[in-house]
Amino acid sequence: MEKEPWRLEKEKMVEDFHIWNQDAQKGQVVFAGSSLMEMFPIHEWAKELGPHVPSIYNRGVGGYTTSDMLPILDVCIFELEPRKVFINIGTNDLNHPSEPIEALMERYEQILVTIKK
Repeated sequence: MEKEPWRLEKEKMVEDFHIWNQDAQKGQVVFAGSSLMEMFPIHEWAKELGPHVPSIYNRGVGGYTTSDMLPILDVCIFELEPRKVFINIGTNDLNHPSEPIEALMERYEQILVTIKK
C-alpha cells in the first residue's frame, strides 16, 4: 500500500529532525507532539521571555497520533537530552471514534513513562 503524500512529508520532517539534532545543544527545552505543537509560535514566545531563555526545539509533527509518536521518541526527544519536555499529543487520536479511549490513554501513559525513564 502506497503512503499518502502528507505522511511521506512528515516522515521526511522526522528525518530532518534527526539531522538537526546532531548540532543541537543538549539539556535545553523540547516541545513535541502533533500539529498544535508544530504550529506553536515558539520563537515569538521565547523572544518575549528575554535573552536568558534556554534554546527551545520544536519537534511537533502535524497529523501524528500517539501511535505515531511512540516510535519517534528517540528523534523528537531523547537525542536532544532535554531538561524539560512539553508534550501535546492525542487530539488526532480522537478523530478515530472506533478506537477506545482506553487505548489512547495507555499509549499516552507509555509515552510519559518512557520519557520519565
